[in-house]
Amino acid sequence: MGVESKMKTASPILSEIQNQAFANRAELLVDGRDLNYKGFSLGNATGMVFSLKGTEAVKNKVMLWLVSSYGDYVREPEKGGPLESLLGKTLSDTNKEMIERSLSIAFTDFFQGDLTLAGATVTPDVTNKRWKIRLLVNDPVRRELFEIAVGVS
Repeated sequence: MGVESKMKTASPILSEIQNQAFANRAELLVDGRDLNYKGFSLGNATGMVFSLKGTEAVKNKVMLWLVSSYGDYVREPEKGGPLESLLGKTLSDTNKEMIERSLSIAFTDFFQGDLTLAGATVTPDVTNKRWKIRLLVNDPVRRELFEIAVGVS
């Protein structure tokens, strides 16, 4: 009788703990958490938050991928962002089209349904001798559309 009594009182507590653990995992799935790609010291100096949540965490995930290089991901040497390969590319229409295609393919390969690329715009910035890249990203989990913009010399 003593064992049954302990099980009856432990069951609601255990159930509550499991519910809370599930709620925490669900929140992390939807909101996510990430560390700012700019790092702590730079982020702290500019008043930026080091630990990101929600849309800012997802944007950070995309930005980290963009600025990464092949071999940056442990045990996945074929993964890395596409920007490094753009360094030194001449500002021509042919290269513009090639960059837009390669960004689209690389994005789809890397994010594999987690995020979708709604649009990629590549513009030559002749004055500053660089490419301006604008990605329009759809997050189907958060049901949000956001923009990422970078420049590559």
